[in-house]
Amino acid sequence: MALVDIAVVEVPLDVEMRLDDVEYWARLYEKHPASVTVTRTDPSDVQQRQLVLSLDHTGIGQLLFGQSIIRDVAPGPHTLRVHNTLVWKTVRFDVKPANRCDSKPSTARAI
Repeated sequence: MALVDIAVVEVPLDVEMRLDDVEYWARLYEKHPASVTVTRTDPSDVQQRQLVLSLDHTGIGQLLFGQSIIRDVAPGPHTLRVHNTLVWKTVRFDVKPANRCDSKPSTARAI
C-alpha cells in the first residue's frame, strides 16, 4: 500500500536577483514561506478510506479521493504523518524559503 511520496519543487521568484544585497535577501526570505501540498488523485487509489494528516505533530485535516490540502510552513525540517486508519507512514523532509513540497498519497491495493 503506497501512502506517501514527497518531492521538493523549486518555485521561481518574480523578482530581480541582487546577489550582493544582504538586506534584500533577508526581506525576501521573510516574505516567501515554504509550503506543503498533499493531493489525493492517484488513479490506482482504492478510494475507500480517508487519509488523516498531521504536520509537525499537529492535525491538518483528512483527505478523500480528489481532495488536496496546502499549508504554509516555516523553512526548515518538518514531519508529515499520514494514515488511513490501518496503515501509517511518516515522512521527514526539509524545505528552503519559497520552496514547495508536493505529496501524492494513495490507498492503492498491494499487489
